[in-house]
Amino acid sequence: NYKKSLKEINRVLKKGGHLFFTVPLFEYKKTIQIAKLIQHKITWIQSPEFHGSRLSGLNSVPVFWRHSKKQIIDDLKKCGFSEVELIDVIWKERVKQIIIHGRK
Repeated sequence: NYKKSLKEINRVLKKGGHLFFTVPLFEYKKTIQIAKLIQHKITWIQSPEFHGSRLSGLNSVPVFWRHSKKQIIDDLKKCGFSEVELIDVIWKERVKQIIIHGRK
């Protein structure tokens, strides 16, 4: 449950502490759950979907959520982060990525 994780991160951060992370973000109204773990096994709710990893290669990591930009901001605020922003970054390889920043 990613919301439990956000609450726990907020709990252990010092006042004024920062959280930076990345997840694929979509222009959806709501976040969509693709899969969940039940007794350490993946149960697919939607069609199976995978993304690549620098460590394990293409199509090697199961997708559990398709995060909505709007909802990830709302979820961070509901979990206690006072400031939330999406930061556009372009890496050397001209790859655009959005970094999610939350401040306690």
